[in-house]
Amino acid sequence: MTAYELLVAGAWKATWILAAAFLGNVVLRRASAATRHFVWTVSLGTVLVLPVALLVAPQWGVPAEVLGTPGTLLVVTGHGGPAAAPTVPAAPPIPWLPLTWGLGLAVTASWCVTGAWKVRRIVRSGQEAGFAGAWPVKVVVSRNAPVPMACGIWKPAVVLPPAACDWPAPRLHAVILHEIAHVRRGDLLAQVVGQFACCVYWFHPLTWLAARQLRLEREQACDDAVVSGGISAPDYATHLVELARTLGRTRFLAPAMAEAAGLEGRIRALLDRKRNRRPLGTGAVLATLAASLLLLLPAAAIHAKPTPAAIVTAPPLPLPAPVEQVRPAPVRVAAPRPAPVLVAQAQPTSVRPASQDFVVLSGVVEDASSARVANCTVYVHNVDGPGYNELTTQTNPVGAYTFAPLPAGRYTIEFRMPGFSVARRDVILATGQPAVVNAALTLGSTQEAVVVQGKRSVPAALPPSATQRVRVGGNVQPARLIVQTKPVYPEELQQEGIVGSVIINAGISTTGEPASLQVASPGLDSRLVRAALDAVRQWRYTPALLNGEAVPFNTQITVDFRLDP
Repeated sequence: MTAYELLVAGAWKATWILAAAFLGNVVLRRASAATRHFVWTVSLGTVLVLPVALLVAPQWGVPAEVLGTPGTLLVVTGHGGPAAAPTVPAAPPIPWLPLTWGLGLAVTASWCVTGAWKVRRIVRSGQEAGFAGAWPVKVVVSRNAPVPMACGIWKPAVVLPPAACDWPAPRLHAVILHEIAHVRRGDLLAQVVGQFACCVYWFHPLTWLAARQLRLEREQACDDAVVSGGISAPDYATHLVELARTLGRTRFLAPAMAEAAGLEGRIRALLDRKRNRRPLGTGAVLATLAASLLLLLPAAAIHAKPTPAAIVTAPPLPLPAPVEQVRPAPVRVAAPRPAPVLVAQAQPTSVRPASQDFVVLSGVVEDASSARVANCTVYVHNVDGPGYNELTTQTNPVGAYTFAPLPAGRYTIEFRMPGFSVARRDVILATGQPAVVNAALTLGSTQEAVVVQGKRSVPAALPPSATQRVRVGGNVQPARLIVQTKPVYPEELQQEGIVGSVIINAGISTTGEPASLQVASPGLDSRLVRAALDAVRQWRYTPALLNGEAVPFNTQITVDFRLDP
């Protein structure tokens, strides 16, 4: 097959494949964006390997008549038979079509290489973000980055512009989740396939349209992944519009969240509650690959088989009587047919679907009154392996949290909030489904310390004690100690030199009175314990308020009996 024949056959057979891809995406308009993105990826990969398949696939001929065979010239003379006209060697024609295709390939490839070089320069000029340790992918802040983007196939990284340092925490969290979704789904490799297809078929408009649809479906699929992970769709749409407004329309050859192209469609999709947001399934992968094989193999194998047609000779022209009419015999020339050579069976390339070995962990944190707790710190510890032992995040203003996709396995999750007891959960994250772990926080215990100073001879007066605040934190109105009866140091104990610290765990009721007192320091003199309990029973607190309602809480009180040296 000559270069001319390869270009022509590849162009019109690629048209079949891309037209089938457009038709398939119309049929799949109610499927998820992840499914449509995979269909476009496989379609562009199929047309990319089509020229190789045309060269190595076995040829199945379809009969086609040759209407004429050039190269034979007969001359009729008046007094003799036919004489062959003298032939003059012709100069070989200039292969304009292959040269034009090569020039377009060079220009398009140089554009892609320049874009890749710019992205690489942006990554190398950046510095690792201070919050990068909480994410499984390298996060870099670069002064040359115009928009947030994901780049790198073997060493993926998320690149943020300098303005990201001033973004609110929810927006920064949503942006990083979007870019990490590109890495998890294999969008970087899919983009390389699309760019290569545009370089080879730079002259074909359907290739560029398919590459554009690939980018649009890619961004919508990542939007769906972020929303499915627990981010509110209206809030995420607000972040998306704000980023597109402030960062402009600059676009590099890397997946970026704030692309202005298709922004209106992405916003509509985010606000559509009936939208299918499921990730790519195994059935869709197998069906797409099977359809690509059914298109590629016949397109590569079927070709036109030339057959000679009957040569129709015109009746001889009448000649004058003295001239003997000579009628040359028809010449049948068959077009050469090359013997098929089977070298290797080409297999269509495919893009590996997004990994299903990672799980999105999310949930909400509430207090005892079922109200949401904001700014609660959530720690996650991977019991099965290293690398994810120190991941942390905080709940947003509505008490929700989301972790980046985590490897499946056993985890310990801790919820810490000042004023509340630490809540701990042991969970197993299963592959293929998101995990939701909620927590209900209870009020934590506080501490009070009182020093009772005494002398062996004369009992010392206790210094006046100022009113103390009990720090509970969170969404709790702290309780205050308003009545503190001074413990009395028994004189006989002072003379005997008996000292010690009495630790009391006290439960304070909703009226502010000590409801239950338990001594946590055994082995002390019972008279010291009795003196401390007698005083603490008379203490009074303003009740702690949780969302406007009085709630009980626990506190620890230390009464330290000392003697002057």
